[in-house]
Amino acid sequence: MTVFRRRTGLFIVAALLPITVFYAQAQAQDTAADSAKDNRPLAGDFELAPLGAPEPGLDASLLDALQQASPALAPSAPADSPSMNNVVSCNPTVCNHPDSYCVQVSFPDTEWRACIRDVGMKGLWVGPVDLRRESGDPWRRVLYEAGLAEIHVAYDQYTNGENNDLPDMRWGTQLPMTTDDAGPHGALLTLPGASDPEVVAEVRDRGPAWLCKFAGNATTGAPPKYEVRRGEELLLWGVYDGGDYDNIIQYGLRDDGTMTFRTGATGYNNNDSSATGPLSQTFEPHVHTGLWRVDIDLNGAAHDSAHLVEHFEPAPSGPNHNGKVIEGPFKGGKEGLTYWNPYRFTSLTVEDQTPNVHGNPMGYSLVPIRTGSARHFGASQVWTHFDLGVTQYKNPHAGPKGWTQTWMWPDDYLLDDWQEGGSVIDTDLVLWHNTSSLHTPHDEDRAASPYTNELNGVTNIHWSGFDMEPHNLFNHNPLGGPGRCGP
Repeated sequence: MTVFRRRTGLFIVAALLPITVFYAQAQAQDTAADSAKDNRPLAGDFELAPLGAPEPGLDASLLDALQQASPALAPSAPADSPSMNNVVSCNPTVCNHPDSYCVQVSFPDTEWRACIRDVGMKGLWVGPVDLRRESGDPWRRVLYEAGLAEIHVAYDQYTNGENNDLPDMRWGTQLPMTTDDAGPHGALLTLPGASDPEVVAEVRDRGPAWLCKFAGNATTGAPPKYEVRRGEELLLWGVYDGGDYDNIIQYGLRDDGTMTFRTGATGYNNNDSSATGPLSQTFEPHVHTGLWRVDIDLNGAAHDSAHLVEHFEPAPSGPNHNGKVIEGPFKGGKEGLTYWNPYRFTSLTVEDQTPNVHGNPMGYSLVPIRTGSARHFGASQVWTHFDLGVTQYKNPHAGPKGWTQTWMWPDDYLLDDWQEGGSVIDTDLVLWHNTSSLHTPHDEDRAASPYTNELNGVTNIHWSGFDMEPHNLFNHNPLGGPGRCGP
């Protein structure tokens, strides 16, 4: 039996065998579903199957599996819990994989339906995701699937070394969830074929979405006007075991059409007893990096185009003192990788060829939420030198370097993809995004009880992620609101 030392202490290779078998089975199902996407006819925009009808192009065996009854929600709170009244399990035929759970949430102005599944060593993934913009509107596909392609933790001691810590998504698994995880208003979801719940579904109040206050006008007699709209979101989340760290993988569907993607690192600090010098008593800082893969199918797989959007301030000595926003084809309309610039509010917008009622192409903007950007220079870490990427859709299981192969570094598949130089205009696109968080151990990492002088207690969650915000997707503010506050 071979034993490797990593930050989790001792890791026993023999324990990987059942995980590897499980992953191989899941990968076979994924390959069938993704082949179906490759071969299906590309229907016109908005010609999506209504709720309960199957997606076109799925093979008969997969269809039979999808048509099995979806398990009911298992609320951890009383059935009349107000926050979960509008969440139901929906018909699994809208999903692409037989091990997916279909969830539908109805907000006052919008509706979502989403499939979520455990893809083995790659953790929880979401998709397909459909949105109904308003009552009477058809379901519109916005996402085929999205999730983490990799989680990597780089410790300062090894940042530039050949033995920098291996990616977490080579041995991890999803952990069971409990009623304590779900809280008083959440529900536990047991995925098809699973013995324990792995997902929490909960609706949260997200605070004011907009507000409008007018103090009135004594001269005209206009009365005061105070209006506010609080927002809501459905969160679907679980915990991926990365060793010392428990990695929360969380997806959010908001009532304003926004999709949120978060990963949070928590768990305990492992005292490296083999370290010498200062590291024998203290704990080294480290960076958590997640590589997200977003297969966006806005109004269907075809006819999506990627644009880079940046805001420029004028030079202090220049004749023009006006700022401006520049939007243009991503990397000249070709596949590639680029950087997030904090001085330019860099975002990535994907537009479909179909316009809204104002004639503007419907789209979504990938908006980074960052405290910093990881850059590592060890072997096979070139992928950390970039923040945003766009490639054409390629079957993730095709060839020896598919990104689903757990023994591959992102350098092995992502760099090959963008170097092909295919068009990112009017085609089926995949977005890539790196998110990072820095953890510098401090006294708040000490265990409260029993107290010791070591920083080996549970650390609070370090979050990173991004949002996918509607960009001309709606014809007006999806959450209503007056034309103006005053008279």
